[in-house]
Formats: sequence, structure tokens, C-alpha cells
Amino acid sequence: MRFLNAVARGYPYVFARPRFQKLNRFLFECAARGLGILNYENGTVSGENYFLKKILTGNTRPVVIDIGANEGVYAEAVRRFHPNATVFALEPHPETFKRLARRAEQLGFIAVNVGCGRNSEKRILFDYKNSDGTVHASLYEDVITSFHQSEAAQVQIEIVTVDEFLDQRGIVDVDLLKIDTEGNEFDVLLGAEKASNGNRIRVIH
Repeated sequence: MRFLNAVARGYPYVFARPRFQKLNRFLFECAARGLGILNYENGTVSGENYFLKKILTGNTRPVVIDIGANEGVYAEAVRRFHPNATVFALEPHPETFKRLARRAEQLGFIAVNVGCGRNSEKRILFDYKNSDGTVHASLYEDVITSFHQSEAAQVQIEIVTVDEFLDQRGIVDVDLLKIDTEGNEFDVLLGAEKASNGNRIRVIH
């Protein structure tokens, strides 16, 4: 460890120069990926498969809620590693939901055409103008127009709170709550306040 610290302290004396910029950028990206940053290519590289294998081990019939399910890749992975899991896959975009529903029928999980937030209400979902539902669909228009620099299309969707959804479905405990909602994650958590305070959710991913 002392040797590595010495190398780090001495590194800038040699390599903090313009001609080493490409090398330093390469090393920076390697270090970031080594720390788990930007590893999104697949479930193996991201560590998601390992997580899903381990987190529900020992639970014979886990209950998983996948919020922002898109076409059901996450739900499919849960069912692959835990065939007895009950998986609710929630997706608000009507076109994406059609594809999710087909996968759900094939793989034995439950597809629900709603999104989640802090209140139960009608909202506008934004996506790319010439698209039939993508992984970037968001309740925030800036995700499409500013971050992805594209024209946005609008579709009205149904939003429920996690607490209301659990009550409607008679779900007492959730072993894994996965949230991937393109910027709306905090509001989803606010809508799960009762379940969280009641220790009804074991793990949030």
C-alpha cells in the first residue's frame, strides 16, 4: 500500500502534461469502470446478475416489484434466477407495455400498465417524437429535450403510489423493490412512505 501511495504522489510529476492526456483519459475510464461506474452493457458487467442471484437467496417465494419495467429485462432476470418469485412489472408507456405484456405471458410474471410517483394521478410521459416507447421515456421533458437533445412526444399515463399499489394487490411485504424511472425515483420513494416506515420493503434497488 505504501508503494502504491508513493506511485500516486509521484505520478503527476511525470504524467500531468498535455502529451499524456490520452493516456490519462484512458486510465481514468479504466479506473471508473473498475469502481463500477458506467458498466451498463449487460447484467454481468454491471453486477446486476450477481446482485439478483444473491439478494433473494434463501427466500423460496420472494415478491419483487419492478417499477419502470420497460420491456421486462429485469423481471426476466429475476425469474431466471428465482423461478418461484412473484414479479410485478410496472410500465406506464402504452406501447412499451404491449411488449412487456407479451414477455410477461411467456415468462410468468405480472405486467401492470401504470407508473409510480408521490401521488396517484394522471401525468404526461415524454419520449422521443418518432418512437413507440423507449428506455428513456420520462415524466420530465428535459430528459428528452435537454439531456438527449431530441424532440419530445407526449402521452397521458396513470400514476399510483407504491403504498396504494400494495394495498390494491394485497401485498404485505416486498422482498425487492427495483426503481428505474428516468429521474422520478425520489417521488416513487415518497409514494412508498407507509410501506418503508412499516418495514414492509426489504431491499430497494
